[in-house]
Amino acid sequence: MKLEHISAVLRPRSDAEAVDLGLAMVRRHAAGVYKGWFLFLLPLWGLLTLVLSDYPQILVLVVWWLKPLYDRVTLFYLGRALFGAAPSLKEQLREWPRLLTRRLGLSLLWGRLSSSRSFTMPVVVLEGLTGKLYQSRTSILNKHGGAAAFGFMQVFLLLELAVIIGLWAGLSPLLPEDITEWLSHPALNLQRDIPPPSGLLWALAACYMMAVALLEPFYAGGGFGLYINSRTHLEGWDVDLAFRQLGSRLSAKTGTSSSHAAGILALILTFGLAGPSAAPAADKQEAAQQIKEILAHPDFTEHVEKTKTWEPDWSWLKSKKPAPPTTSPEPAGWDWGWLQGVADAVKKFFSGDWKEIAFRLIWATALAALLFWLGRLVWRALRLHRPAAPRPGRGPGPRVVMGMEVTPESLPPDVPTAAWLAWQAGDTAGAVRLLYRGSLAWLMEQGTVPIRESDTEGDCLRHAGALPDAARRAYFSDLTHTWLATAYGKTPPEDAGMRALCDRWPFALTAPMDPSPARAAAPGLTLLMVVGASLFLTGCKGQWKEKEKEIGHLGEAKKNPWLAATRLLEKNGYPVLVQRGVLDLPDPDSVLMVPADAISSAALARHVIDWTRRGGHVIYVAAGGEHYHHDWGSYGSGGSSRPEMHPLLAELGVRIMDKAGGAATADSVRIGETEFNLSLAEDLRFDVSGATGPVGFVAGSSRDTPLASMESGNGRITLLADGHAFRNRWIDDDDHAALLLALTAQTGQVYSVSFIKAGRVSLWDMLWEYAWTALLAAGFLLAFWLWSVLLLFGPMRALNRRQERRFATHLEESGAFLWKEHLTDALLEAPRQAVLSAARRQGLRPGDRWFTSLLATRAGLPPERVDSALQGGTTHDARLLTRQLADLQTLLHSFDLPRLPAA
Repeated sequence: MKLEHISAVLRPRSDAEAVDLGLAMVRRHAAGVYKGWFLFLLPLWGLLTLVLSDYPQILVLVVWWLKPLYDRVTLFYLGRALFGAAPSLKEQLREWPRLLTRRLGLSLLWGRLSSSRSFTMPVVVLEGLTGKLYQSRTSILNKHGGAAAFGFMQVFLLLELAVIIGLWAGLSPLLPEDITEWLSHPALNLQRDIPPPSGLLWALAACYMMAVALLEPFYAGGGFGLYINSRTHLEGWDVDLAFRQLGSRLSAKTGTSSSHAAGILALILTFGLAGPSAAPAADKQEAAQQIKEILAHPDFTEHVEKTKTWEPDWSWLKSKKPAPPTTSPEPAGWDWGWLQGVADAVKKFFSGDWKEIAFRLIWATALAALLFWLGRLVWRALRLHRPAAPRPGRGPGPRVVMGMEVTPESLPPDVPTAAWLAWQAGDTAGAVRLLYRGSLAWLMEQGTVPIRESDTEGDCLRHAGALPDAARRAYFSDLTHTWLATAYGKTPPEDAGMRALCDRWPFALTAPMDPSPARAAAPGLTLLMVVGASLFLTGCKGQWKEKEKEIGHLGEAKKNPWLAATRLLEKNGYPVLVQRGVLDLPDPDSVLMVPADAISSAALARHVIDWTRRGGHVIYVAAGGEHYHHDWGSYGSGGSSRPEMHPLLAELGVRIMDKAGGAATADSVRIGETEFNLSLAEDLRFDVSGATGPVGFVAGSSRDTPLASMESGNGRITLLADGHAFRNRWIDDDDHAALLLALTAQTGQVYSVSFIKAGRVSLWDMLWEYAWTALLAAGFLLAFWLWSVLLLFGPMRALNRRQERRFATHLEESGAFLWKEHLTDALLEAPRQAVLSAARRQGLRPGDRWFTSLLATRAGLPPERVDSALQGGTTHDARLLTRQLADLQTLLHSFDLPRLPAA
């Protein structure tokens, strides 16, 4: 274990910070961790599923019990990656036999239920301790971090439960009907000894196993972070690392052991008694050689994009004189150079890391789907404008509605005449049915009303309400009420009413309604214009010209403009970090490269100044310090000279101003005994003549300088007008690389160098940085859902037209619909008409004075209840509706009794 190769900042942390360190390590190495994780997990779980295919509940128990085995795979990778030696997949496979068999009984038997399992597992996996050494080490660690490990275990259990519930909530709507029926009354089913369906158990097992597959590496990582923090507290790893770095730097500068010891002794004696020491002399030649070696890496290749554009020759429009013949003969045959352009485009599409390629594939798929959808819309529009072909046979509507044949073939040519003949023959119900069938047939065939086989009378009446003709709407409404009274209330209409229905019948089964004329001219005109433009553009003279465009770096160097500076600093022994915002600053004796937009308020400015007074060093970049600027794309100094944009300068008493002239200038600055030459193209300058603190050095005049350094307590603040000198594209110009090392060395002992990103971040950037895997998974799930849902927008599935519905089911659905729509008066209309018809046959008239009293006496009901039942009215009280229906039935049955003697 070499601490100088560690890839994380070693410092004493709180328990929460230590857990966060472990989680961050898993996120940073997610690709390597999950490769080995799933390579180990999927075959093992597949084998367990085959063995326990009839016992899903036992499978869940075994998967849970073997968790320590899975954690060893993750822990081995993180342990190697922490010290800068992340193992490849082949190395992991070679290590697994030893890794998975070491002290297996401790992990799976007597130590399985340990609350600090993830915290103490590194002692076995990484240190390889056994026996008394293991007991001694774990007892010491548990005294320091055992309580935190127990708390982390409880929080993780809640998180795992939340993920399982979320997965179940998304999976439960997709379960079959038998599972949902069992879940509607689980307690009752268990009391009746009805076991849960196997599909339910497998669904729960799948949710648990998916939660374990996603979250368990983070549990191992969080425990590993606590383990690293405990050893840092107990063994002083941070102090050890600081002295090792100091020793390597001093030995490289002196070359003798005596001066090495003297340097350490002098630093220890003067530590905390003086401010930052003078900057050591920087070797400019060595720095230039180092930066050349770094920029020779393929990451910093400056790419050039070649494109071919067609440049037409418009000279034939300006002059009719024939053009002189060209000296160079034109190439014979076809020009196949465009194939090379296609190959270059495909190569460029699949360049970069796998995340960029995946992102491009997603966008390309979405664009192709959008183009396909637009093309389909155009194709449908063109089809709609074609003349409609004669439709053979019947229309697309159903043959049977509510048990009645409604096709035109099943109806007589003159429906109202046939209905009146049937009425005169005594078939009253058949006559009304014939009118109703003919009306439905016209609505479907010529009125284009979307009537389905499962529709009720109420549905058909609601569909007919969309007819443009008010007379047809009114007639169908009257016919529907007459049909309901005749079919369900056994109350046919009077002769005059039936005759009026036959005479008023407006649904003649003749030619269909004339559709609006198709406008086929617009698509044809558009197509003609497109073809004409294509012929014009391809017919004019011109030539293909190849143009080159610098696109600069790709991949990591494009996303991180400080990548070369980072590798230069790391090569010289400086740990480099990337941090967002200046709220949580590292320990003093560190260097911060801070862009102007990261310090957006006076409070943040004072916070940074207080940190420098404790020994920190801030390099403030007034312009060009943003990470999102590309050196060949949107980069430009673009800084603002407005004082409100630089609250840090206001606190320091420094004035910022625009540069006179705006041309690039060559400056030089002397730090210690070394002079550094700079080529700066900044638009801003500083005036440090009124600064509140002592100025150490400036480039040029104190009233007009692009670079200045000021002392701030025990630390230092360096002002840089433009950060382009340290960016990937320009860091090898002049003495920029050596200047960066010299500025960093101003702090003396450097704990770390941090490149700060602006604290303001959009939600999308934060999600893409920390949860891009979840976003990709959500995108794939959304695409799959859209693919399954969009199928519903296609042609309607043909129904089984020979399948007839039960009459009782039809009545039940009709009643439920009327009750839901608050149309209870229609439910009682048929029995009311039956009572009134029976009263008329007995010689009673509804308008008589004693009509209600006679009915009440005949049925034995109070007069007010008889009046309520006959008067009707919409009600949504189930008890009142039931009582009215019972009273109507009593009144109807009373007419079956002998007539009361006259008074």
